[in-house]
Amino acid sequence: MPGIARVAMALAISAISFTMSCCVVANEAPLQVASLAKSDTLDLLPMQTRGEPFNLSAAIAPALAAKWKSAEESIRKDIAAAERCRADENLCTGPVRKLNAFAATARELSGRARLGVINRAINLAVAAAPDGNDDVWSPPLETLASGKGDCEDYAILKIAILQAAGMSADDLRLMVVRDPASPDTHAVAAARFEGRWLILDNRRFTLVDAAHSEYRALYALHPLDAASDMAVAQGPSGSGAVPILL
Repeated sequence: MPGIARVAMALAISAISFTMSCCVVANEAPLQVASLAKSDTLDLLPMQTRGEPFNLSAAIAPALAAKWKSAEESIRKDIAAAERCRADENLCTGPVRKLNAFAATARELSGRARLGVINRAINLAVAAAPDGNDDVWSPPLETLASGKGDCEDYAILKIAILQAAGMSADDLRLMVVRDPASPDTHAVAAARFEGRWLILDNRRFTLVDAAHSEYRALYALHPLDAASDMAVAQGPSGSGAVPILL
C-alpha cells in the first residue's frame, strides 16, 4: 500500500476509534512494547533547579542530554522541511508528505481529540522495533520512512507532528518513565491540555492523565526554550527519581 494511503488509513481508523476510547480502561493490554537502553538513565550530576510541571530539583545526565539535543535538532529540521514542502511541491519527499498529512489532520482538530487521533494514528502507522543496547533516537522523517521505531521514536514523531500542527513546544514533553510491571525504561510523549498532562503512549490507544498513570516518571524532556536556548527535564517530586536540566 502506498505510503500516503497508509497514512490516510491510519488517520481514518484513529478518527473513528477515538470516539470509542473513553470506555477503555487505562490498564488495557499493551499495543506496542519498546524500551529505552538502561545506560540512558545513568551518570547523574547535580545542577540547579528550574520550575516545571513535574516539580523537581535538577541534575544532568550526559548520555540522555546528548540524545535529546540531537532529537530536538532533528525535530526542527524536519518541521522546516515540511514547511518547505507545503510552499513548493517540488521539495516534497514521501516521508515529508506523510508528516504534512498527519499535521494537517491535527490542525483540523483541537484539544483532547487532536491528541487522541494523533496518538492512535502514529501507533498504527509505525511498527515497534526495539533498538536494544544500541538505542538510537531517530529523526521524525526517518521513522516515517522506515515505518518502524522504538518507544522514544514514537514520542519524538508525535511531538514533531503536534508542533508542526501549531501546538506550542511549551505544552509538550518527552517523558522517560518506569513501568512497575517491567524492569525496562520506557518513553512516551506528554501534552498539556486544560492544565493537565496527558500521556501519548505507543503501548496504548487511549490517553492517560499523567497524574493517574501507573508509570513512575523519571524525566520530562522539554523542547528548547528560545529565550534561554536550554531544554529542561524533570521527574515527579516524591518519586525517588532525579530530574535533569539539559
